[in-house]
Amino acid sequence: MRAIVSVAIDNGDWEQAIVDTYKGFGVYLNDDDCPHIDPKQYALPADQWREIGDALTHDASDLGATNRLMTWMNIGPSSFEDDQ
Repeated sequence: MRAIVSVAIDNGDWEQAIVDTYKGFGVYLNDDDCPHIDPKQYALPADQWREIGDALTHDASDLGATNRLMTWMNIGPSSFEDDQ
């Protein structure tokens, strides 16, 4: 989790942070030789999902933040509340 946030904040590379999130779960989206897990088939705790979203948007304009969050939301993973 900290590595993902670090890539987004320290390196300023929000796109790579999303890719690294999937790699952390063993999902290699662009490598047909690796096993595939559909990112929409698993979920992160909502607090972690929001923390990554905050890291992805920390230096973006309002429009840029919206675009980044939409990208994060549309390609998964989902989130869940602890009581679900």
